[in-house]
Amino acid sequence: MIGILLVTHGHFAQGIMESARMLVGEQEQLEALCLTETDDVDQFKQTVAEAIDRLDDGSGVLVLVDVLGGSPFNTAACQLRQKHIESVTGLNFPMLLAALEGRETAALTELKGTCAQAARDGVVDVRGYMES
Repeated sequence: MIGILLVTHGHFAQGIMESARMLVGEQEQLEALCLTETDDVDQFKQTVAEAIDRLDDGSGVLVLVDVLGGSPFNTAACQLRQKHIESVTGLNFPMLLAALEGRETAALTELKGTCAQAARDGVVDVRGYMES
């Protein structure tokens, strides 16, 4: 099963993981790492690498990060050459639910695409939706 690692600024990763558990229950091979203002970025990179190793059972790890160009993104991007991972930015709830739903049947690169599409599809103009 593909492991899922959430890496974000602040406590967003922990919060969205807990929200997902409300809908889909406890999940194996799912971890959240939260970069706070007082964290050392070099140590955080090591923590991310260790989490990827823990989560990878041979199927790979999908790293979902909050925003392109931030420190969580940079720590995940540093691992792309050394680890069996894929990564997507723009973490939102539909993306995480898609990852959890598809990780047992999809290949890692396929799951990456599914998650990116779910994130885009999850952004809806409510007024426009209600008026259509």
